Amino acid sequence: MPASTARILGPAALLAAFAWLLGGCASDPSKLDPNRSYFEGGELRDPEPTTIVLTGRVLKSQGRLEEAEYILRRAVVEYPEFSPAYVELAELLLKDGRSTEAIVLLQNGLRDCPGDAMMHNDLGMCFVVTEDFDAASASFNRARELDREDAAYTANLAMVRALQGRYDEAVLLYREVIPAAEAHGNVAILAESRGDLERAESDRAIAAQLPQ
Repeated sequence: MPASTARILGPAALLAAFAWLLGGCASDPSKLDPNRSYFEGGELRDPEPTTIVLTGRVLKSQGRLEEAEYILRRAVVEYPEFSPAYVELAELLLKDGRSTEAIVLLQNGLRDCPGDAMMHNDLGMCFVVTEDFDAASASFNRARELDREDAAYTANLAMVRALQGRYDEAVLLYREVIPAAEAHGNVAILAESRGDLERAESDRAIAAQLPQ
């Protein structure tokens, strides 16, 4: 298929092209070896979920958001327990200003993958965007409980604690993953964003006295 044609395909045409790629190029079934790959003379199989998600990511990076969304929704429907599909699609929806859709999508995904830390984290980010800090706190806390090795989950929980005005908790959480001076510096910025200039000044003063 010429590249110029691929760039202008809509969802329906893209699906037709996908079907052609999956079925129209197959060899004589009697000559296929199920133990070999297609390129070695084996049967042409449906794409793996990772391949579908990567395709959606490439389309998204090219600004072809409608096609990317179509591909990623296919991955969610066909592989409901494959969490990267939900994460990638939620990111697309969030960047498109569709935060409510992103929240519903991730909540649905967590019914199939309740132990997926990344989805809990991304749901928390959606709640930050909608300024539902209590819900964001619960999501980040759950992500942190599920995966203590990922410092981002702890940092995100610290961030939302500060946005809730729970500054001392935020400092303690930040200090688990970054130096104390940076912890107080971050809290100062977040306090200032809330209009709490007194707390912001206090944390900046503390940060200035600590080793950088």
